[in-house]
Amino acid sequence: MILVLHPGALGDLILALPALAALRSHFTGAHITIAGNQDYLRVIARGYADELLSLSVLPLHAFSRQILCHRMTFGSGGRTTK
Repeated sequence: MILVLHPGALGDLILALPALAALRSHFTGAHITIAGNQDYLRVIARGYADELLSLSVLPLHAFSRQILCHRMTFGSGGRTTK
C-alpha cells in the first residue's frame, strides 16, 4: 500500500502526474491512495490511483504536532525551545 499526500493546488498536481505514473508502473501490484484536494483529484488523478481521499479526513494535525515536538526537542542541539 502506498499513500501519496498531495496538499498542492491544481498546477502542482498536474506537475506530479509523471511521478504518479512512475509509481504505478514501478509498483504494479501496490494499492495506491492519493490524498489531496478532492475536487482536483477527481478530475486529474483518475487512473493514477486505486483510491482518492480528501486530506480533510486524515488526522494530519496529530502527525504535524509530533514533528513539531521532535524539532523543538532535538533541533536546537538538545535544548528545548519554545
